[in-house]
Amino acid sequence: MQHAYTPSNRFRSLLGLALGLAATAATAQTVTPVSFNGTTVYNQNFDVMGATGVAYPAGWGAVRLSGSGAANTPLDLTTTTGDAVSGGVYNVGATNDPDRALGSIGSGTTVPAFGAAFTNGSGAAISSLTLAFRTEQWKSGSNVDVVELLAFEYSLDATSLSTGTWTAVTALNAVEVANANISGTPLDGNAAANSANVTAGITGLSWGAGQTMWIRYKDANDFGTDALLAIDNFSLRSGTTTSSSSAKLVGNVLVYPNPATDQLTIRVAGRATKAAVTVTDLMGRTVLKGTAAADGTFSLRSLPAGNYMVLVLDGNTQTSHKVSKQ
Repeated sequence: MQHAYTPSNRFRSLLGLALGLAATAATAQTVTPVSFNGTTVYNQNFDVMGATGVAYPAGWGAVRLSGSGAANTPLDLTTTTGDAVSGGVYNVGATNDPDRALGSIGSGTTVPAFGAAFTNGSGAAISSLTLAFRTEQWKSGSNVDVVELLAFEYSLDATSLSTGTWTAVTALNAVEVANANISGTPLDGNAAANSANVTAGITGLSWGAGQTMWIRYKDANDFGTDALLAIDNFSLRSGTTTSSSSAKLVGNVLVYPNPATDQLTIRVAGRATKAAVTVTDLMGRTVLKGTAAADGTFSLRSLPAGNYMVLVLDGNTQTSHKVSKQ
C-alpha cells in the first residue's frame, strides 16, 4: 500500500530556497567593468556578438527596469533581424551579417535598459568625456505622434544598471530616425535613411582614479507598437572639444584635449599617412608641432591653461580646431 507523504514545513522552506537560488544563479548576469586608461579611445562595434550570438560584449549588460515582469532583473540577449515583437534587448543585424548592433524594444511586461561599466584606469581624475555612436532603427513604431528614444544616463555611484543616482545627457539620446514610418515592420538599420551619427561631450565630471562609471540607454513602453532602436560604433574618449573646420574633413580627424592628464590627442582614422599637426595660440604663434598617424598623442605640460588652435594637415586638406586646456 502506498502511503501519502507530506513534506515538513522546514523541508519545503529549504526546497524553495534551493530552487530560488538555482533560478537566481541561472539568470545572474555579471558585468565586469572595462578599464579605461584615458589615453586610448575605447571602441565597441558589437560585432563580437556574432550573427547568432547571445552573449554581451565584455563590460556590457541589460536589465528590466520596470514592467509587469520582475523589476531590476538581468535580461538575456536575443538575436533578431528587426522582426522582434517582444520587449527585451537584442543583438540586431541582417541575417548572417557579421555587422551587429545592440538595441531594445519596450513593452508592458519589459521596459529594458542596456549599458556598460568603465573603471578609470588613467591614474588621475577625468573631468570631461566625449561619447559617439550611431543610432540605427531596425523596426518602425506605429505612432507618428511619439518620437521614441533610448534615454542616455550615467552614474558615478551605481553598482549595477539599476542602482545609484543617474544623470541624463539628452544630447546622447538615441532618437527614432524613421518616425514617419508607422508600419511597425522591420527596417534596414544600416541604411542612411534609418540611421544617424551622435557625438556629444560630458563636462564637469569628477571621475576619480579607480572609480567605476556606469552608462545606460533606457527604453520606455511607448504607445502602440514600439520601435527597435539600436546603437553601433560606440566610442568613449577623454576630453571634449568644440571644433570648426576651415575646409571639408577628409577621413576622420578627431581632436580632443584631456587637461586632467595634460595630453592632446589627434586621431586620424582610416588613413595610413601621417598628418602634420601644428598648435598655435590665438595670436597665431606656434606652441607645438608634430605628426599624427592613426592615433597621435602630444604633451600639454609646457602649455599654460587657455585656448588654442590645432591645425591638422591631412593629405591636401587642412582643418582647424579650437581646443581649451583647463
